[in-house]
Amino acid sequence: MKIFDLVINQEAIDRLRNAVSSKDTVQGYTHNFYRYPARFSPKFVREVIQIFSKPGDVVLDPFVGGGTSLVEAIANNRHSIGFDVSPIASFVSKVKTTILTETEVKEILEWSVPVLSKRLVGYKPKMTYYDDEGYLNNLPWRIKASIEIILNEINSLSSVKAQSFVKCVVLRTAQWAIDCREKIPTATAFRKMFHQNLLAFSKGL
Repeated sequence: MKIFDLVINQEAIDRLRNAVSSKDTVQGYTHNFYRYPARFSPKFVREVIQIFSKPGDVVLDPFVGGGTSLVEAIANNRHSIGFDVSPIASFVSKVKTTILTETEVKEILEWSVPVLSKRLVGYKPKMTYYDDEGYLNNLPWRIKASIEIILNEINSLSSVKAQSFVKCVVLRTAQWAIDCREKIPTATAFRKMFHQNLLAFSKGL
């Protein structure tokens, strides 16, 4: 098979077929920073990038979604450009493809210790994002308060990159807390999961 000037042999076709039918979970690198709906398998994207491009090429994704193609492009020594009409898609993709220094990661981990120790008792959440649309109607105050306390402390981090990284961890933890769960977790469970995600995402970088 020949596509433009690229010859696709049987081995490449078999690799694509295997990747399409793969049941592997989405994992590795920064892929789990956010569970974007209908996301691509990294294995499939990796095979497409390796077969249809060369190191140094530019991978363009005009419907970037969760940023899987951009992450795999970088991991395979390609340049990447992506955009999307969804603000969440753009935000998550940018965070997933932003490199943090070891100093920034260390700062984030040290910053989280006192922040996650703050008491909820007596705290009154002031979060009003999307209230008019009713998106937060069923969100318990303990989760609102836990999120707001973290966000209120974010500006003390020294770089915008670090702040965006923490916001992404908050987004993923909130997704875990309220997405198709029969029981909303306690504030303690939410903070524990936030810390676990913080450590896991730091390693994923």
